[in-house]
Amino acid sequence: MKQRAQFTFEVEETIVLRQPVSISNVFCRQCGSIVGIALPQTVADLSRISEREIFRLVEAGEIHFIEAKRFMICLNSILMFGLPPDDGASRRPKVGS
Repeated sequence: MKQRAQFTFEVEETIVLRQPVSISNVFCRQCGSIVGIALPQTVADLSRISEREIFRLVEAGEIHFIEAKRFMICLNSILMFGLPPDDGASRRPKVGS
């Protein structure tokens, strides 16, 4: 009598795509000056809030945006709103806990 064996292999793959931080300078009508702008994802990476929260703040009129070829966030309005840049402390492991 012949016996059959069946083997199943599962392969897990992780791909990391990194893009350089792209900040441009344009005129923001709401600020009335030339300001730095960045993609919402970049702003989320540089601040302590999520991308979803950034969109909520835009919809509420709390922070400015510029929509040209891409949807960009006014960095001046982020600073005026009081969102400090992330110094990495929020991602550091806590010592002794």
